[in-house]
Amino acid sequence: MAGRRRPGRFGRRCAAAIAVLALAGSLAACGATPAYVGAPDGPTIAIGVAVDEPGVGWWHDGRFSGFDVTVARYVADALGYADKQIVFTPVTPQTASGLLGQGRADLLVSALPVGESGRLDARDAGNGTGNDAGDEAGNRSGSVSASTAGPGSDVPEDVRDGAEDAGSYLVAPQQLLVHRDDVRTMASMESLAGKVVCTVLGSGGAAALTKALPGVVVRPRPSYPQCLTALMVGEADAVSADGAVLAGLARGYGGDYLGIVRRPLASVAHGVRVKAGNARLARKVNEALRAMRRDGSWARAVRTLEEETGYRVEAGLNGVG
Repeated sequence: MAGRRRPGRFGRRCAAAIAVLALAGSLAACGATPAYVGAPDGPTIAIGVAVDEPGVGWWHDGRFSGFDVTVARYVADALGYADKQIVFTPVTPQTASGLLGQGRADLLVSALPVGESGRLDARDAGNGTGNDAGDEAGNRSGSVSASTAGPGSDVPEDVRDGAEDAGSYLVAPQQLLVHRDDVRTMASMESLAGKVVCTVLGSGGAAALTKALPGVVVRPRPSYPQCLTALMVGEADAVSADGAVLAGLARGYGGDYLGIVRRPLASVAHGVRVKAGNARLARKVNEALRAMRRDGSWARAVRTLEEETGYRVEAGLNGVG
């Protein structure tokens, strides 16, 4: 693959690869990431969030931040927990349901596997009307549905069966992150034939990609830092995730080296999950997500997301008038 690259780009890409490798090293001990800085006071609530998605779910400089984390804090407050009672724990698509089943998390606040839109479509949270058919509503809004979580998908069965959706709060298109010089040349389906695309194991992205782009070669890896490293060193031509995550990765680690192919491949929802069977908690979380829309907190969190990542939340997918 390196032979196809213009020589003048080698040095720039090496520099970017070194930065991403440093990132991967800093997150290699995610399992040992402090769940909370300081001792929690009183009863606690354990919330699983991503730690390697700048602007979305991010552990950096000794603290958790990002859009998903803001939602998690709002929901916890609505459930009666102060910030110092929240115990954040790192979650990946592969470990998500296990955290709930093992009692290591009460809530998961992160991207859902591709094709699972959550029990409450993000658009309905603003007007107070529930919708148990989120995928159907998403299709009406013009989103590209990819119902890929099922037999043959890369989503572990326990992730599909061990968690109950309490509601979604963001819908974003699945897209591709590539070297900036390749954004235009990789915009068509024909140009992607034979290209190697990295997805994160358990995200459902692999099945969605093979459905939308039958000619691509999908090579999943355990984490986004590993996918970014593969892209930078030439082992992959693109990384696939939802647009919000990709924008954060590009701004956080790619600098001027990376760009996003805007063509939507599927819809990805970010939502809150609870342990299967805990309908009472799911209803309370659902109510909190609605309240977050009504009181303007969601809109403020979106503005912060846009400022930190450059991502623009799509109005049609999220019911923004």
